[in-house]
Amino acid sequence: FFATGEHGWQTLAADLAAHVQDVDIYHTDHDREEYNHGLFWHTDHYLDAGLATHRSCSREHLTQKDPQFCGGGPGSEHCYTSGLALHYFQTGNPDFKQEVIDLTEWELLALAGPQTVLAALKRGVGTLNLWRLTRGEQRLFPRYPLTRGTGNAIAACLDAFEVGGGRRFLDQAEDLICNTLHPEDDVACRKLLNAEIAWSYTVLLASIAKFLDKKTELEEFDAGFAHARVSLLAYAGWMVEHEYPFLEKPEILEYPNETWVAQDIRKSVILYQAARYTDSEEQRRVFLEKARFFYHYACNELPKHATSSFTRPVVLMLQNGWVGDRLAHEVAPVSCPPMQTVTGRPTPYLTFGAVIGRIGSELVQALKQTSFKRELAWLKARLKS
Repeated sequence: FFATGEHGWQTLAADLAAHVQDVDIYHTDHDREEYNHGLFWHTDHYLDAGLATHRSCSREHLTQKDPQFCGGGPGSEHCYTSGLALHYFQTGNPDFKQEVIDLTEWELLALAGPQTVLAALKRGVGTLNLWRLTRGEQRLFPRYPLTRGTGNAIAACLDAFEVGGGRRFLDQAEDLICNTLHPEDDVACRKLLNAEIAWSYTVLLASIAKFLDKKTELEEFDAGFAHARVSLLAYAGWMVEHEYPFLEKPEILEYPNETWVAQDIRKSVILYQAARYTDSEEQRRVFLEKARFFYHYACNELPKHATSSFTRPVVLMLQNGWVGDRLAHEVAPVSCPPMQTVTGRPTPYLTFGAVIGRIGSELVQALKQTSFKRELAWLKARLKS
């Protein structure tokens, strides 16, 4: 509608926003904390719907797939607030402003986990098991995962700040970034080339670029800005050296199809944003060259697939295809101070000491927020299921 001025699109957008508000969001306080007021996500890709609604999986799916990997929700990997924020700005309806804020609050809790002592202990047991199973293997241990869950949380925080939810959301976005990655990380330990597991790190890097744009708009060139900027450039530098079109290695993909081609466009978005934020002309040239490579590859490869008009590739193109026009012109650097030194330690490795320290800090944090009533509610929710 914004692009064309045709009111038919406005009507569809309004209907969709109303559907998300009325049906897709789980309006309850009586389920698990990490589910309450969350967003139901889609059912499984590549399976017939069976008896599923869009809010749950079908018993027919359980005959074809491990139950722990079946669709359903809500889950921290799926939080989308930007459309609701746009609808609020367009209509002024305060209900949609509140939905953005509530979804962001839910996403932050879902990402961190319920803040009860019992929940913290349960997470601690899981982390100890992870350490035990991966001893002898170098593995990083960030507080927040380098995934679309954290990326969507950052984007949601920016939306919540934008609609008037308060400065705390911008500060939370900064905290998410600083506790997820660092410019001096041992990126090889992230195993980002394991596409089936790690592909969504690109969602997070794209959200970091949004954070940088907001901080630039506010002229806040502080330590949080520096950390995000230098981290984005460090990971983009790794991408230049190591990333490749997903379908070049179809043997490591469960479903090597058109969606992976469309996902490659997000790589060009990240490299374009990195080119804007570097103050090195040589680095800018390298980033733009690789960005154009991924963009042109995807645009040339996608039409070769008969399924290129399916929803997922179309949505990815709508979300990221704008970068093609930007790359067709000269890309100017963002007006900001020269590169700053980033303080703080790189993301720690998964060691016994780091695990014990994390468990201790989470228990202390939970003790500050919990109550007997909250502990009992957490326990009852799990005994029922």
